[in-house]
Parts: sequence; structure tokens; C-alpha cells
Amino acid sequence: MQSIVSKLDESYDFYTRITGREPNPYFTYNGKATIAEVQDTCGAGCGFLGFTGIEIMPEYFNILYTGVRDAGLYDQVLFYELGRNFWFYDQPLQGLPPFTTGFAIENRFLSMDAAGVDGTTFNGLEWNQLVTYIQQDMAQLYFSNGDLNWRNTLATDTGPQNPYNFSGADLAGSLLHRLYEDFGEDNYARFWQSLITKDAATTPEQARANFLAAAKDATGVDYSWLFKEGWQFKTGTGNAETLRSDARKGNSAILGFGGNDTLLGSHNAELMVGGLGNDTLYGNRGDDTLLGSVGDDWIQGGDGTDLLAGGDGKDRFVFQSTRDAGNGSQRDTILDFSTDDSLDLRGIDANTRQRGDQAFTFIGGSSFHRRAGELRWAGGMAQGDVNGDGRADFQITLQGLDKLLGKNIIL
Repeated sequence: MQSIVSKLDESYDFYTRITGREPNPYFTYNGKATIAEVQDTCGAGCGFLGFTGIEIMPEYFNILYTGVRDAGLYDQVLFYELGRNFWFYDQPLQGLPPFTTGFAIENRFLSMDAAGVDGTTFNGLEWNQLVTYIQQDMAQLYFSNGDLNWRNTLATDTGPQNPYNFSGADLAGSLLHRLYEDFGEDNYARFWQSLITKDAATTPEQARANFLAAAKDATGVDYSWLFKEGWQFKTGTGNAETLRSDARKGNSAILGFGGNDTLLGSHNAELMVGGLGNDTLYGNRGDDTLLGSVGDDWIQGGDGTDLLAGGDGKDRFVFQSTRDAGNGSQRDTILDFSTDDSLDLRGIDANTRQRGDQAFTFIGGSSFHRRAGELRWAGGMAQGDVNGDGRADFQITLQGLDKLLGKNIIL
């Protein structure tokens, strides 16, 4: 019992972190939120929406108790019901009801990960199979089917056809996982904390607009592709593969999903999402958005004004020329550069006044000294002077970083 309560407390803390608030007190004991074993309730368990208090039937409490006692495995019911307690978003997402349950579906997985517990079987599925199917396969089925969009799935609580009869709520959970996988817990929390500030929606279209505005606030990325309307997709299968864009015009996306994928862009603007695995993303031309997601990714935007993000892992952002990086309002932006990532500038000749390919000298936060080949960190940007005129010939914005260190640069 101590183990169970401790892990539920850690799960509760996860929900508090991502939402920035706690449920309104309703059923409490000595000031604590309560979980009660009852003979009958609204399902296997029942959590009050936005309020403290969870009920669980004896059969399912016994599954939890014996699973922890005998094998150290945790049944998911109470972690899911905490997602009901922490649901505060009826108004901004009114018109898209699958997200009410989708919030609990996705966040039970994330909260159990945060608590460091392994789940037990669910409706005959091994736990890892369940997690993969909800977080990855439901999205893959949705994006690979050209007949599906948000209007005939999320707005109608209908899931893509699948062997387990998972619903539109499971799809909603899978789409929420895109945000978490691409940008991690901190930005995922910013999404929910931004969403609560949006005006009440009265139509599905307004709910969609609120979702997208919160996602943009949290990540800097246009996530309209999650709703598919006006987008064309090329999707991976979950295995390692090479996917090449054939985009001609309009919004085009390549989604790798699992495996160590190679995603290759066209001469037009496009979105690329690596997904799970150590992926290679090359944007080529156009103003691209490249999201490496989970794994140690290799990312090169190419020409154009690009948005780049590595996600979790040790990512390498590669620039082969000053045009790759851009300058001024046309500079590239790395949205989530961390101290585990590297900025690869070996492809840029640092001194155009000399023959050959010269390496940069990193001068930290100092001003340029009118010497070709200097690289500095100022104004949240890596800036390089390749001709010695004392002005930046390229700039790269690195968001999420207070100070660029030499160890993070490949010169």
C-alpha cells in the first residue's frame, strides 16, 4: 500500500506540473484527495472531472494490489482517473469532446513514466503493446488514410479502423502525444497552461483554433497538420526507411514514426517529423519546419528560413553554408537547443579571404574584432563573420539556451 500511494502521489505531481494547478477539493480526508473502494461506480474507476475524489470497484483494486504485490506491475485505472481529476479544459475545447478522455488516456502513460512504474496487461494487450498502439499506431493509421481528417474523427469521436476498436478519444490521446514527443514535458506543460487562458469555444472550429493557438504559444510551431485539413502526408511504417518529399505546392508533411529514418525535402516548404529513432532530416529548399522528436537526430534545414527542433536526445544541427543559416529576419531558428546538442558549422568556410576551408574561432560573448573567421554568441544567436568586416554574415537563433559553450560547437 505504501508503494501504491507513493507512486500515485508522484503521478499526481506530474499532473500538477503539466496543468499548473490542482483539482478543486471535493472528496478529501485530512486535507488529502481520496480514493475510495466502492461496490459500484461509473466504470472500473470513476474520477470527478476537475475535482478531487476517485472511486474504484473491488475487482479492479484487487488487480492493482496483487499486481504490485506479486510482480511490481501497476494497473492503469487510477492513473487514468487522475487525468479526469485534472481536466479543466471543457470550455476552450468545447466542440471536441474526445479530448476530455484523450487527456486521461495519454497522461496515464506519461504520469506512470514519471512515477517510474511498469503497467500490467490491458484487455489482453501487453503493456508495451498498448502504449505503442495508442501513442504511435493510432496516429499512423490516421495520417496514412487520406479519407480521414479531424471533422470525421475528432469531431465525431470516431477512431481510425483498428483491430482493438480504439475510439476517437484514443486518437485524441495519440495526437496529444505528438506535442510531448516533439518538445518534451516543459513545452507540453506550456501547452496546457496556455490552453486554459483561451476563450470558451462555442463551435468545433473555435476549439480547434484554441488548440492550435496554445500549441503555437508553447512550441513556436504551427500544429495545424494534426487536424489534416489542407495538408498532404507521406508517412513511414514504423521501420527504418528513406522518405523523399514529392511536394509540389500547398502544405506537405513527411512523418517518419519509428525506426532510424532518413527524410529528404524538396524545393518547396514542408514539414518533417522524425518520430522515434535516430533520424536524419534534410529540408533542401523552402522555409521548412523540421522536428527530430525522440532520438539522436541529424538535422539540416538547407536553404530558406527554417524552424528546427531536435526533441529529446543528443541532436546535431548541421549548416553547410551561410545561406543554410541565413541572416537577419531570414535566419534559421533552433527552437529547443540544449546542452546535449551540437551546432555543426564545419561545412561553412570561416574565412572567405583565404583559399581552402577554414575553421571558426569561437570568441564567446565578445564583439567581433574585424577578423574573418570569428564566431560569437550574442542576443540569443550564434553569429559568424566570414569576411572580417566586423558584421555578422550569418545568424542562427538558439532558443532554450542561456549561454552557448564551445563544447556544443563543431567548428
